[in-house]
Amino acid sequence: MEKNENVAHVQERLHALFDGLEDLVYVADPETYEILFVNDKFKEVLGGEVVGRKCYEVIHGAKSPCEFCTNKYIFGENLGKTHIWEYHCKKRNQWYKCIDKAISWPGNKYVRFEIAIDVTAHKRMEKALTESEKRYRTLVEAAPDVIYSISSDGRIVSLNPAFEKITGWKCEDWIGKPFSELIHPEDFEKAVDSFQKTLAGKPEVAELRVRSKSGDYLVGEFISVPLIEDGKIVGELGIARDVTSRKAYEDNLQRITTTLHTLVQAIPDIVYFKDTERRNLIVNSAFEKFVGLKKEDIIGKRDEELFPPDLAAQCRKSDEEVFNKGVAVRVEEQTVDKKGHRRFFDTIKVPIRDRNGNIAGLIGVSRDITKHKLIEEKLTEREELFRSIVENSHDGIAIINGNYKITYANDELSNILGYPKEEIVGQDFRRFLTEEYKAYFTKKKLCMEMKRHKNEEKVLSKCRLKIVRKNATEREIEVRAVTLKDAHGRTRTIAQVLDITERVRLEEGRKLFEKRLSELNIYAKRLNNAKSIKEIYRLALDAMEKTLGFGYASILMVEEDFLKMVAYRGYSKVFFLKLPLNGNKGVTVKAAKTGKSIIVPDVRKEKAYVRGGEEILSELATPMKMGTKVLGVLNVESTKPAAFKEEDRKLLEILASHVAIAISNLKRREKLSALNAYGRSLNRARNVDEVCTKTLDAMQRILGFKNVDFFLVVGKKLKLIRTRGLSFTPKLELPLDGDKGITVMAAKTGEAVYVPDVRKEKAYVDAGIKNIISELAVPIKIGNRVLGVLNVESEKPAAFDEEDKRLLEILASHVAIALSNIERRESLEKLSEKLGHLMRSSTKIMTIKDARKRLKEIAKAIQRFGWRRVVIGRVDENLERRELITAGLTKEEIKLLKERRAPGHVWKERLGPKFEKYKIGEFFYIPWRDPWIREHFFHIPPEIPLEEAEKHIVTAVPSRLSEEDMVDWHPQDMLYAPLRTPEGKIVGILSMDDPVDGRKPTRESLMPLELFLHQAAITIENAELMESLEKA
Repeated sequence: MEKNENVAHVQERLHALFDGLEDLVYVADPETYEILFVNDKFKEVLGGEVVGRKCYEVIHGAKSPCEFCTNKYIFGENLGKTHIWEYHCKKRNQWYKCIDKAISWPGNKYVRFEIAIDVTAHKRMEKALTESEKRYRTLVEAAPDVIYSISSDGRIVSLNPAFEKITGWKCEDWIGKPFSELIHPEDFEKAVDSFQKTLAGKPEVAELRVRSKSGDYLVGEFISVPLIEDGKIVGELGIARDVTSRKAYEDNLQRITTTLHTLVQAIPDIVYFKDTERRNLIVNSAFEKFVGLKKEDIIGKRDEELFPPDLAAQCRKSDEEVFNKGVAVRVEEQTVDKKGHRRFFDTIKVPIRDRNGNIAGLIGVSRDITKHKLIEEKLTEREELFRSIVENSHDGIAIINGNYKITYANDELSNILGYPKEEIVGQDFRRFLTEEYKAYFTKKKLCMEMKRHKNEEKVLSKCRLKIVRKNATEREIEVRAVTLKDAHGRTRTIAQVLDITERVRLEEGRKLFEKRLSELNIYAKRLNNAKSIKEIYRLALDAMEKTLGFGYASILMVEEDFLKMVAYRGYSKVFFLKLPLNGNKGVTVKAAKTGKSIIVPDVRKEKAYVRGGEEILSELATPMKMGTKVLGVLNVESTKPAAFKEEDRKLLEILASHVAIAISNLKRREKLSALNAYGRSLNRARNVDEVCTKTLDAMQRILGFKNVDFFLVVGKKLKLIRTRGLSFTPKLELPLDGDKGITVMAAKTGEAVYVPDVRKEKAYVDAGIKNIISELAVPIKIGNRVLGVLNVESEKPAAFDEEDKRLLEILASHVAIALSNIERRESLEKLSEKLGHLMRSSTKIMTIKDARKRLKEIAKAIQRFGWRRVVIGRVDENLERRELITAGLTKEEIKLLKERRAPGHVWKERLGPKFEKYKIGEFFYIPWRDPWIREHFFHIPPEIPLEEAEKHIVTAVPSRLSEEDMVDWHPQDMLYAPLRTPEGKIVGILSMDDPVDGRKPTRESLMPLELFLHQAAITIENAELMESLEKA
């Protein structure tokens, strides 16, 4: 029991020591060969629980102890010794290094302890090393280059057989000798320097001359590495290659290369060498010039780094073709340079192969063919152009040989002759001529013509001929030909053939058209000289019949809402025709309504046709227009269908234009004559009412307007005085500062205003009158002053034209003169009355002794000159007010005036030079609408608008005038004058307000009042003198 415990204890310790090892560990009884212990690795490799089994069974798969059992090496006399041996397990092809030793075991005995270390990898390395040494030895022995080793003191240690073969020396002759004795004296220092660098661990390739046994020197290329033993550099190991032949070849090649380089650099073509990676390794100066870079900036770069993308892509494509196919390639490459010019290159690329036949790169030569290419392109373009011109020419082109046969014909010639080209080529050109013209080209005549020009290389000719087409129809052609003679004397004619049949027909038609047009122009002069409308009708029918050749002709005129026939010719029956313009009957009505000519080829198919007296089949109706206004229609008819052409329409339109102008001019002359007579009548009018009546008469009877209005400016309003043509007279007064009323627009702008459709005009005022659509308003004005407006209206849209406007403006000017004359006459009468009043007032004033009463009478006299309120203020030498004398003011207004009097220094400023520009004679007129006045007189900031300014002032006495009473006088306007003595002393101030006519004062209106200024000043001066005497 104790024994088993001891065994278990030992096994436990062994497990603790060896279970973690990667090596196999076991313990076996040397007598029974039973396994007493194994570690985990042993179990893993040999499988499962093996303790108690025989070691030779488990390890070697044997049935009896192994012949090579090593127990004898560790037991008996060798007890205590360790035996190390190697074992190759063929089953697993593994090598193990086995370490055996006898160890004590419970029970006072020794057992076998073995550790098996896997050395398979080591064995394989040993084998590989052995084989490598063998191969190295073989390589060294067989190498064509000299392989050598030199000790650190410069003595040769080893040489391979190549040394004898190359130098002729035996290897043993030089083993142990300094290597320097073999080196050319001139290369000695270089050799020593290279040897020292190798020993320093910095070997370099060296080229040295070596003495051979024959006494000649060979050129060797030495490549060396440090020779290392036990981690120390002990010498040099190297390879020396005989490059004597190569050196001679290289020298020769260098001479050739230098020559070739000079040649390549000298040629103007671009030359380059590329490797298989497409890198440029060699380039010439032309290449440098092309890319604008130095050679060192080009070498090693691909085309993508040097060329524009388009050229680089072309180069890459041709490079790849050379590399892929292994053949020479010729391509044309193009690009655009930095200046935007196209460049073309003819490029040849040839593959370069190494000694094994593999492609090592390519050589390319690119020649600039830009000039040649551009010339070639131009020639090609010109050739294509000429070919295109000939093939697409509107003229026929034929080439005729010396035997008069056609050798070439283009498509147009085929079209002209009506034959396919294959039936033209090869034929005698005379075959296609009419019999009449064949006579001009007999063989005899052609030979005579050739003899006449035998010394000329080129003969030009031009003629007109007639041909017979394949369908037997005749056409007229124009031929331009050039006959050329080549170096062999053979002739060839190039003929340009133009079909002029239609042109000839058009020329004849044009001549006829021009003849008719010329005759129409003669009629135009006669029409403009016509004295009556009937004469115009007669001349128009003459032209339609005799010049234009129309058998049935008529003239229809627009009269209000109808189209009425007024004259006709060619019809066998007398008939009357009056068609409503708002109806759908009558081709002439359609022409009048559309304002365009209408051709009806067959009236039987026209619903609008109105049957006349003949068997009419076709009709042409042309409107007579002035601008857009249709005056009437010229109408022609025929008993033939489709009798009228475009030329007939054009000629009839020209005649219609002449007739319209003649009618318009005649009516204008008649109207102007009537207006002038009316103007003379107006000048005899005694009052506005008479002017109004005569004007409305003229607007209706002379000018032909139906609905007419007469407006006058009254104050700030435009007032309708009278109207005609309407069912009632509306009461209408429109403010001139408003935005309503077309008449107001004319009054405000001083220009005529025409509204074709009042439904689209916001300013139109509907005064309860229905169906009014168009309106024309013309101002009555003298100079820039508008007195009123003449207005006409119509139920039709766009009823008025420029002629209406001009005539109404003429009438308005006559009215303005008449109104102005009446106004002047009334003004003179009023002025005469005022002057009489002035004389009577002056006489009366002189009879009044009391100064205050005299001033009061002066104020009343001024009042009677058209001023509702007059104030005379006596002032002292500082212009401070001393006394007030008023006329037209209430007690409240007088009280207010006294409370709000202006101090003397203010009046001094108002009468000073600052306000000089506002003087009218002796008076100062202060206009409220003047921004400077508002700022300096009323002290209102200039940024305040006119509409808001009144809120910022306090008026001394508010005006009593209403807006309706004022024309151009503003309630805030002021009018004042100083009362000066003959010596110039100011003794008082006269101010006036609220003009009766609501107008600003003028020099003419104020001039009579200046007499009162002197009377008032003398009256005040005398009063002051009397007061001074009384005080004295």
